[in-house]
Amino acid sequence: MMSPGSRLINLMVCRSYRSGGTDTFTVVLDAQPTSDVVIALTSSDTGEATISGSLTFTPANWDTPQTVTVTGVDDNLIDGTIASSVAVTIVDAISDNDFDSIPDQTVSVSTTDDDVAGFTVDQLDGSVEVTEAGGTDTSLLCLTHNQHQMLLSRLFPAIPVKQQSTAR
Repeated sequence: MMSPGSRLINLMVCRSYRSGGTDTFTVVLDAQPTSDVVIALTSSDTGEATISGSLTFTPANWDTPQTVTVTGVDDNLIDGTIASSVAVTIVDAISDNDFDSIPDQTVSVSTTDDDVAGFTVDQLDGSVEVTEAGGTDTSLLCLTHNQHQMLLSRLFPAIPVKQQSTAR
């Protein structure tokens, strides 16, 4: 029987997408254990990507790759692409002791943002008309994302900004 080496999983960059988008990577042992090997999976940022909790390899399935699914989380923030990781760790207390010395491994995750900034302007009476004598008109600025309320409050502190949900 081979002793376990330092390679625990088939590492690869994982790309995860928001709104429930998924991607996968595989985990496989490089030596047959004499008893079960339990592997914990932990996301470094569960606000960006989630994963299933654990994998179990047995003396019978040790060389069969097991698939881990990474799911992007829709967080309603305009935050761009966010890097995080999944830690792959042997649970020493309930695993074959020959695998206890294998170091934790990390899979890189890149979560792509699907939230877009924007706004629309509605002329309340259908047009904007002013005069040189100082006339005024009113328009309604509608934000397409709630995150902009804070930005508008900073840019235009004299103008009250109200969050309003409108169906169009």
